[in-house]
Amino acid sequence: MHFSIYVGVILFLGLLCDAANAELDGENHTDVDLKTWIDKVIVSNAKIQSQLELTQSKLEDQLATTGKVEQETKYTNEILETILQQSGEGRNKSVDFFEEIRGNLRQIASKIDKIVVEPKSHLSVYRIGGPKTLGYPKSCAEYSEEYCDDDICRIKVPRYSSEEFVVACDDNKEGKGWTIIQKRQDGTVNFQRNWVDYKSGFGNVNGEYWIGLDKLHALTTTQGRQELLVILEDYHGNTKYARYDAFEVGPESQRYKLKLGSYKGDAGDSLSYHENAGFHTKNNDGTRKCVRDYKGGWWYKNCLRTNPNGIYYRSEKAAFLGSGIYWKSFVDGNYSLKSIKLLIRPKDY
Repeated sequence: MHFSIYVGVILFLGLLCDAANAELDGENHTDVDLKTWIDKVIVSNAKIQSQLELTQSKLEDQLATTGKVEQETKYTNEILETILQQSGEGRNKSVDFFEEIRGNLRQIASKIDKIVVEPKSHLSVYRIGGPKTLGYPKSCAEYSEEYCDDDICRIKVPRYSSEEFVVACDDNKEGKGWTIIQKRQDGTVNFQRNWVDYKSGFGNVNGEYWIGLDKLHALTTTQGRQELLVILEDYHGNTKYARYDAFEVGPESQRYKLKLGSYKGDAGDSLSYHENAGFHTKNNDGTRKCVRDYKGGWWYKNCLRTNPNGIYYRSEKAAFLGSGIYWKSFVDGNYSLKSIKLLIRPKDY
């Protein structure tokens, strides 16, 4: 409900109460014509509404979180309707109604005052220094206590959608602020998926998942230069990483063409072989054989030196050469990794 309506309601009640009190004070006073008072309130409220239009938008923003106030106001309206329907009944009953409504409106006015003057302690808190736009973060690099809970954040990327979506965040030995875009760890999610699934994303951010190629395109082309971090673990507890300083995913019209930049790390640079390749899935395989032979959805070339979305084997031995979670410079094609995680972060974090 707009602020001008609150004012109109309060003025209306004041006039009605004055009318009722006037009847009680003198024996020779005539009954007040209720319609006349309503007409006066309508005229007065119109003037008030005109005067408050300039500040209405700011007040609406400040009242955006006042769901309880809306409920109480609805309750007030219902009482007012009851009064209008039963205004012919006894004067004492009407006065009691007015006093009850006045009490409710005092509570509403108190809550409005509190909303208007209290400090906005709920505003976003960011890990990166410098001024930030208020509202949804655009990645885990803009961690916000309002929109994030532990390692899960609700973010918005305008070029992708006006709707929020959920991502998993990660802090590791390579630093903070990383957004997880892919994770394999236990084989609970099937990665042998079609084009639509890889395009939109699948899985669970609390476990295994793929963020989606459309989101990747938006995240890597609208927020400045992005880094890619790949963390790999074998079945012997060995953990290694690969890091690329200019990760970018092109549009669907280019098959989400892959760009990487310069490499550093200790896992070996097997991914650079796939740079400038398009993405391929089992029902949209432009290579004609790579997905068939290696069972994943990936930026296959002719055909692969990495296969993060291949078959999840529950032991290190792969049934088919290169069909497991494969990284050539870390494990032989006959073997598969225990876990892999792909993460991105702004280069200037």
